[in-house]
Amino acid sequence: MPLCPQTTDPDEARDWFDNWPAVGVEGLVIKGLATPYWPGQRGWAKLRHRHSTEAVAGGVTGSVAEPETVLVGRFDASGRLRYAGRTHPLQPRQRRDLAPLLALAVQRRSGGIDHPLNRPGRTEAGSVSAGRTSLHER
Repeated sequence: MPLCPQTTDPDEARDWFDNWPAVGVEGLVIKGLATPYWPGQRGWAKLRHRHSTEAVAGGVTGSVAEPETVLVGRFDASGRLRYAGRTHPLQPRQRRDLAPLLALAVQRRSGGIDHPLNRPGRTEAGSVSAGRTSLHER
């Protein structure tokens, strides 16, 4: 008894790929009929759905000098930037490449920083709350 649907028909596989994401199917695993699974080795191909959208980098976890993840937002219908999520943990090279592009948010008004992702509790430029740092691109 197979644990998941299987087919040798490319048209059926294409139909699954096109129509099953709505029920949580992330993609397809493609392999030869006689190709066994070998842990730790490549040999099967994964075809995943990719969804993309534009987002604004609004902060980081970690520090500006050593970012761990990037916090991103999207503008809502009224033009307000809303938190949308964060990236995967950044690899060391990604951290090194990103850090020089970041700067702490500038304090422009009394009692807080002038930043679209500002939240209560952040009262100083570059203050950190729960591991998040506000930033602006240099």
